[in-house]
Amino acid sequence: MMLLRKNMLVIALLVSVAVNLFLAGVVGAQLFSRPEPPPAPVGMMWMNQSLDPQARDRVQTQMRQANEELRQVRRQMLQAQREVNQLLVQDPLDTEALTGAFARLRQASEAYQERSHGQLLNLMSRLTVEQRQQALRRLSVRRAEERPPAARRPPADTPSTPQ
Repeated sequence: MMLLRKNMLVIALLVSVAVNLFLAGVVGAQLFSRPEPPPAPVGMMWMNQSLDPQARDRVQTQMRQANEELRQVRRQMLQAQREVNQLLVQDPLDTEALTGAFARLRQASEAYQERSHGQLLNLMSRLTVEQRQQALRRLSVRRAEERPPAARRPPADTPSTPQ
């Protein structure tokens, strides 16, 4: 009986060690196999996709720097949006806190837009006229793909807010 109890204890210990090693491996894999950041800021991937390889190589360093700068500003904007979302579902609704949260969201959004536009200006100034035209064509195609088909669009005279 004592031997059976001792064997069960050893088996439990081995299972525990195996589970711990497995979990450590999963956590380690997540830490060490982080995906490489995108080569361009999220909002400017259309430009990166439209460039020929030579032009892409020429602006790659600037795009990576822009990506790092924009990532921080975008993180602030998303945090402000989360704050608004949390306040919107509270009961009772704290209109004063929500007003402040909306103000912070506008400021963060404006900062992101200002930085994004500045980065776009900086990057586009490094391209030729033909490359800029090609980038804008790619943007137009992207926007057209994002629009809903005409059959799903509401008629022009339909009010935009629910009645």
